[in-house]
Amino acid sequence: MTDKYEAKIIKSWHINAGAWSRAIGNNEIESRTQSTNKAIIDTIGAENVNTVLDIGCGEGWLVRKLASQGIQATGVDAIESFIQLCNSRVKDTEKTHFLYLTYEDIIEGKLIDKFDAMILFIGDRNDQSMIDAITSKMRRHALNTAGMFNLKELAFLLGSVDLMITTDTGPMHIASAMETPVVAIFGPTAPWRTGPYGNGHTPIKSKVACSPCFKKKCNTKECMAEITVDHVFTSVSEKLFKTHP
Repeated sequence: MTDKYEAKIIKSWHINAGAWSRAIGNNEIESRTQSTNKAIIDTIGAENVNTVLDIGCGEGWLVRKLASQGIQATGVDAIESFIQLCNSRVKDTEKTHFLYLTYEDIIEGKLIDKFDAMILFIGDRNDQSMIDAITSKMRRHALNTAGMFNLKELAFLLGSVDLMITTDTGPMHIASAMETPVVAIFGPTAPWRTGPYGNGHTPIKSKVACSPCFKKKCNTKECMAEITVDHVFTSVSEKLFKTHP
């Protein structure tokens, strides 16, 4: 989509935000009241989630509905008048949050900026050069701690952070044992077999037919390639919103 047409869409939403909010609030859109709203709620409910990030939340009906069901919900929208309206209607400040961010802001990492996050990479000495290559391309500063800690020191570190993002590794189990929330990415292995165990963790797994295969080598690595950055980013954002509203 070109900037020209994108600007027109944003402008139209600014003009029509009030009318849309009234239509949704007064149940004036028949398809929404008869099927769409229920289908969305039922789909989310079937996933048995504790937190939801609604990007493009509009007037916030979904976030408020989920909060009323005990789900931690955060809404993000590029139309500031929507967010102002949403915040004026918030009743449950523990489970409901709204942020004004454009899609460009999200892409540039400003959603993470909201948390003032310090990012640390862990590993052994053999991982140092690879991690340096990654951090050199990052917009935000990150620390490369590969090879710096023994096992006890690593446990203390993982018990001190707000969140760990990992694959199926030994440090994943250390973090869960230290009661640190974990977003764990699974490819050839299975979260129901190897954890992370305990509450507050989010395993992410693709749905390719060959996974889990438990193989150590693979020619395609399709199970990992199918897991998108957006998928992981959404899970991480939901976790951080919950700990740092």
